[in-house]
Amino acid sequence: MHSLSGKAVTRASCRDMRCPPQRAFENGLFGPRLSAHPVGSVLNFECFDGYQLHGSAQRHCQSNGRWNGTSPVCDDGAGHCPSLPIPPGAISSGGHNRLGDRVSFQCLKGLDLIGSSQHICTPEGEWSGAETSCRAPYSYDRAEDVGAEFGASLTNVLSVLSPGPEDSGLPQDKSLGRKLILSQDSFLHIYLLADASHSVTRDNFEIFKNSLEIIIERIASFEMPIRFALFSYASQPKTIVDTFDDIAEDPDLVIEKMKNDMKYEDHGNATGTNIQAALMAVYRMMISHHAANNKHWDKIRHAIILLTDGKSNMGGSATNAVSKIEDFLNVKENRKDYLDIYVFGVGNLDVDWNAMNEVASKKEGERHVFILKGPAELRKAFEDVLDPRDLEDLCGMANNSASANWLQQQPWHVFLQQSTQKEPSCRGALIARTWVLTAAHCFGRFNHTPSWTVILGDKPTGRNVFQIKRRIDHELYNVRAKEAEGIKEFYDYDVSLLELDVPAHLAGKIRPVCLPLHASQTEL
Repeated sequence: MHSLSGKAVTRASCRDMRCPPQRAFENGLFGPRLSAHPVGSVLNFECFDGYQLHGSAQRHCQSNGRWNGTSPVCDDGAGHCPSLPIPPGAISSGGHNRLGDRVSFQCLKGLDLIGSSQHICTPEGEWSGAETSCRAPYSYDRAEDVGAEFGASLTNVLSVLSPGPEDSGLPQDKSLGRKLILSQDSFLHIYLLADASHSVTRDNFEIFKNSLEIIIERIASFEMPIRFALFSYASQPKTIVDTFDDIAEDPDLVIEKMKNDMKYEDHGNATGTNIQAALMAVYRMMISHHAANNKHWDKIRHAIILLTDGKSNMGGSATNAVSKIEDFLNVKENRKDYLDIYVFGVGNLDVDWNAMNEVASKKEGERHVFILKGPAELRKAFEDVLDPRDLEDLCGMANNSASANWLQQQPWHVFLQQSTQKEPSCRGALIARTWVLTAAHCFGRFNHTPSWTVILGDKPTGRNVFQIKRRIDHELYNVRAKEAEGIKEFYDYDVSLLELDVPAHLAGKIRPVCLPLHASQTEL
């Protein structure tokens, strides 16, 4: 008999799925008070007079052993930082919410602490560290929750400001959230690690590979200066793609290399799980790349995505490798966005929450550690990450690396071609999924709009060639308006809006340009 991850077990057993109890709720009341809550239970919260409730007033125990919603807290607004909620299953100690106060959390026996165990009230009026939660060893994350939370964090990593506040010396606008600032001489390095230990099984390893393929494609859709590294690991790691390889910048070649050269049987009889060795391989790769690219090394951001099916049973604690990587990258308070480590455990009966939490990054408002029931759930979660349909508002995003061609640097650029012409004769800019901004004079003597097509991207294909549903010239445009004054051609108000027959599919090579705020708020 085998567990969800494929590991042999001597005896199958069933256990009740329960959610951890709420032990304390300051400045308010909650109920019912139980030592543990079965699936379907409801917790209700209310605050005393003078306090306002933030978070969920009612929470339901879900089938995965987690409460829905967010931890509630009663706050009177008098502190430097907002009151910090006490998560279910946790006991708090320390200060309150004054500047510099430290609040520590400890989970009840039998529960694992995820996130940060200590939070500090910072001068910015925010609490440091990642949100704390207490998890039962058998609890797990739902695919839809992983897709949303991992996607939110990764979108922050992939959001671009150029030139950014960090480069300009200007204060950063907090409303922009965590931003990764990339310039033409910097890169984002993505390190992808897949567990190939014996307990994973060949079929599940193929699902791991498929999941990584999805992530590579989604990340690459941003068309930013990215280098990929790829590893499989068991007792020892194997490097499939190095960030220094020529193909590291080409996601299609990275995926092809993974399909051809990343094989389950490559690890032979060395079938243990050594996460420490896998992360040390990343560390050594960073050292090698630093030696070859010392000039711009400090501008490179790094993200590690590690997939594992269970406990690391050899090599010791992986925190040693994490410390080496953090020290090497000089990840201090003002450089914390230069490194993100995401850890995905697959198979909730075998994964060690504490060990994974020690490895994962801990950043305010984000999660970097997840556990799913099985590889199929992992693939489902990754399919929901960075869905282009959810990223339509990311206008103006382009590849500004030195190796990018002109069209990659301007993915909103469009060509207009008349049916009797062999080549495009005019150009424009994509401003929304169904709208193009161009010059009214483009149409000239070929004024019959249906004879024109709009081409997005560099080559005309079935997916990026569009018919024009509607054309709107500026009402004041008249190229002959001043002939009486001796001006043969007059180009004031030389603007046309073109409505496409179908919405464009937005991706890395096709994105709208950003409009000024007052213009972008008009209905297109």
